[in-house]
Amino acid sequence: RKMQEQEAAKTQADKLQKEKLRQDNCNRARQAKATLASGRLLSHVNAKGERGFMDEAARDAEIKRADAVIASDCGPMAEPAQ
Repeated sequence: RKMQEQEAAKTQADKLQKEKLRQDNCNRARQAKATLASGRLLSHVNAKGERGFMDEAARDAEIKRADAVIASDCGPMAEPAQ
């Protein structure tokens, strides 16, 4: 019985950790989308260390990526099938 209680506590702790990670991902994706949607000129550094600016295609791709994270991590966490 004690083993079952320990396993249940571990399962609950794992679930809480996953939910915290999802919430962090959700918040970061929402912040990124707000920044991308602001229309401000955004710079980046490429692999050569050169500074460049994000074009509209790259901005649209990043907004879509943020939308995908928001869709997967901002809603209620799906319960695993048993």
